[in-house]
Amino acid sequence: MESWERILYWMAVLWERGFSHENPQVRCLVMQSFLDIAWERYKVCTHIIPRGFVLGPLIRGLNDVVHHKDFGIGGAYSSKTIKDAQRFFRTYTHNLARCDRIHLVWSLASAAKQDSFGRAGLMTLASCVASCTRQSETNDVPCAISGKAVTKCDGCVPTEVRPTDLLDVLWILSERSKQHFNPKYRLKVCEQVIQVATSLINATEIPLNQLLHFIATIPREFTDYIGPLRVVVQKWFFQKEECSPGDTLLSKLIDFSATFVSQKRNEGSNVFDDEDVDAWEAEARRWARTLLLVTEEEEHLKRIFRFLEAYGYKLSEQCPSGDFIPIKFFIIVLSFIEELELRQRKLVCRSNTILRGSDTLNGLVLDDLNKMFTESLLLILENMVAFSKLSCSIFWLDVDNKDLPPSIKGKLGGPSQRRLATSITSSVLQGIWSMRCVSSVASWCNPYNSDDSVSSAFSVLWDFYLNVTHHSTIANEIGAELHLAAYEALAYVLAVLSTASSTQFLDFVEAKQTDQAHKFSLDILVTTFLDNINHLLTEGTLTRSRRAVLMTWKWLCMDSLLSISSCYSDNESQMKRLEPLFSDSTLRCIFLDIIESLENTGENSVLSILRCVRSVLRLLHLNEGNTIFSSLGISYEMMMQLAKSSWILHLNCNKRRVAPIAALLSAVLHPAIFCNLEMHQTNEKGPGPLKWFVENLLNEGSKSPRTIRLAALHLSGLWLMYPKTLRFYMEELKLLSLYGSVLHIY
Repeated sequence: MESWERILYWMAVLWERGFSHENPQVRCLVMQSFLDIAWERYKVCTHIIPRGFVLGPLIRGLNDVVHHKDFGIGGAYSSKTIKDAQRFFRTYTHNLARCDRIHLVWSLASAAKQDSFGRAGLMTLASCVASCTRQSETNDVPCAISGKAVTKCDGCVPTEVRPTDLLDVLWILSERSKQHFNPKYRLKVCEQVIQVATSLINATEIPLNQLLHFIATIPREFTDYIGPLRVVVQKWFFQKEECSPGDTLLSKLIDFSATFVSQKRNEGSNVFDDEDVDAWEAEARRWARTLLLVTEEEEHLKRIFRFLEAYGYKLSEQCPSGDFIPIKFFIIVLSFIEELELRQRKLVCRSNTILRGSDTLNGLVLDDLNKMFTESLLLILENMVAFSKLSCSIFWLDVDNKDLPPSIKGKLGGPSQRRLATSITSSVLQGIWSMRCVSSVASWCNPYNSDDSVSSAFSVLWDFYLNVTHHSTIANEIGAELHLAAYEALAYVLAVLSTASSTQFLDFVEAKQTDQAHKFSLDILVTTFLDNINHLLTEGTLTRSRRAVLMTWKWLCMDSLLSISSCYSDNESQMKRLEPLFSDSTLRCIFLDIIESLENTGENSVLSILRCVRSVLRLLHLNEGNTIFSSLGISYEMMMQLAKSSWILHLNCNKRRVAPIAALLSAVLHPAIFCNLEMHQTNEKGPGPLKWFVENLLNEGSKSPRTIRLAALHLSGLWLMYPKTLRFYMEELKLLSLYGSVLHIY
C-alpha cells in the first residue's frame, strides 16, 4: 500500500503539471491519459488519490475548453471528457460513508464559488457533483472510521457539513447557470443540482427562507405544470414524513403569510423605503410560487384565505400613516394573484398540447381555486378601496416645509432613492401599493363576479386617474416628487383599466366627458394626460435622474392608453360604436412627442415607447380605413427623424436582449408605413427613411448574428406583403442570402 501511495503521489504531481501545460495538445494528452485509466479495476488506488489533487488541479483542468471540442454539437451538452470524468467520480466515491460523500460534494460544488467556469466547465462540474450521489448502495461505515482513511491520504479530517451549507453551494451552482441563456443547457445543469439536493438533503431541515431562495434559482418553466423537474421537486418536498405536523414544509408555507405580515424589519421602527419593499415583494413571490408547487388540498389554501379575510376586515381600523403591516398585506395579496394569473396564462397557452386533466394544480381544479380565492377577495374589496382612498391623500399633500431635509439634498436620485423624508416615503409607498393592489383585485374579480364592489373599485380607479392628470404640481421639489409618485401608481392603474374585459372603462370615460357630442372618446383623456405630465417634466423642479424615472412611467401610461383600442376592437359588444377613439391630430401629437423623447429614453422605457410607436401607426392606419399606400399623415421628414432617433436608441441598448431589437423592427418597419414607396426611394436628400434604417441595421447586424436573423425574418414578411418594395433592396437581399439568414421567398 505504501508503494501505491508514493506512486500515486508523484503521478498526481505529473498530472497537475500536465493539466496546466502551455501547449494545449499536451494538456489534452495528459487529461486523456488520466481519464482513460480503468479506475473501476483499481478501486484501492482510486481511494488513495490525494483529495487535494481531485478538488484542485483536476477540477480546474476539466474547466479547460480544449477538452470539450465535441461539447454542444447537435444540441448535446455533453462530451467524452464529461462522461469519463463522471465515471471516475463514481468510482472515487464508491465506498465513501454518507458524511464523507456529503463533504466531497460540498467541496466540489464550492469550486463554483471560487473559480470562474465556462459553459463546458460548469456542465462538467455539475455532472461530477451529481455523479458522486449516483450510488446504488451507500456505505454506512461510521464517520470516525472513514475519517481515518481520509487522514491517511490527506492529513486532515473533513469537518461536518450541515444541510444548509450544502444547499448554499448548490444554490451558487444553479445561479451560475443563469449566465448561459440556452434553456436546454440550464435544464441539464438544474437536473444535476436537483438530483444532488434530493439525494443528500432533507427539505424539512432547511430554513424556509433559504429553501425559497434555492427554488427561485430554478427557472419556473422547469417546475410549472408539465415542467420536466416539477415531479422531482415535489417528491423532494414530501420525501420525509417522520417530522411532526407543525414542522412540515407545507405547514411552514401556510403560516408564512401571518408571520410575514407581522414581522418587523427593525425593532421599534415602522418606516421603510423602496429597497425594503422590493425585498418584501421578492420574498412574497418566492413564497407564492413554492406554495402552489406544494399544496395538494383545498383545505390548505382555505387557511390562507381565512387569514386574508380576517386581516382585510381590520383594514378599516388601520390608519394609513405609513405603517409596514398594510403594505405587507397588499404585497401578499398581489403576489398570490400574480402567481395564479401566470399559471392560468401558461395553462391557456399550452391547452392544445397538454394532457387531459392537466388543468389541475396538484389535484386542485384551477378554476375552483380561482373562484374560491375570488370569494375571499370580494369580502374585503370594499375595505381595501376605502383604505386606498385615505392612503392616496399623501399625493395631494400640501407640505408646510418647502425645503428638503439636509440628508435628502445630497441624494443623486434613482428609482430606489426618492428625494423625500423617510416618513413621507413610507406613506407614498403605501399609497402606491394600495392602488396597485385594488387595481389587481378588481381586475381579478371582474370576470368571476361583477357586483357593486367591483364596479365601485373601477370607479375609484377612474377618479384617481382624473385626480392625477388634473393635479397642479406645487412649485417645489417635494410637491414634484409626490406628483411623480402619483404617476407611478397611475401606471399600474391604467395597465389594469386598459385590459379590462368589460366596457366599464369606456363607459366611465363617456360619463365624464364634458362635451357629450365629442366624436373621439379618448382625445381629451390623452391630451390632458400629456399636458399635465409634460408640464411636470419641463416646468417642475425634479432632478435629472428623477425626470428619467418619470419618463418611464409616462410611456408605460401612454402604452396602456393606446392599447385600450385593442381591447375595444376585439370586444364584439362594442361593434356598434364604430367611431375612432382617437383623432388623427391627437395621434400625430403623440407621434411627435415620441420622436422628441426617443434619443434620451432610458433602457427601462425602450419597450413601452416602441410599443407606443407601433400603436400610433396602427391607429392612424385604422382611421384611414385600412387604405393601402396611404401616407397616414406622416411626412418624409417626420419618418426620417423617427428612423434616426430610433437608431440612436438602439445603439444605446443592450444588444444581448432580443426584445428591444424585435420591438425596434416592428415599430419602425411597420406594415402601415412600409407600403409607402416614398419611404424607400433615394432622392436628393439621400436614401428614404426606411431604406436608411435598413442599411444601418444590416451593417450593424454583420457583427451580430442575432440582429441579422431578426431583421431577415421581419423584412422577408414585409417583402412578401409588399413585393413592389423589393426593387429598392436588391443589394440587401444579396447580403442576407450570403449570410444564409434570409428566408426563401420564392
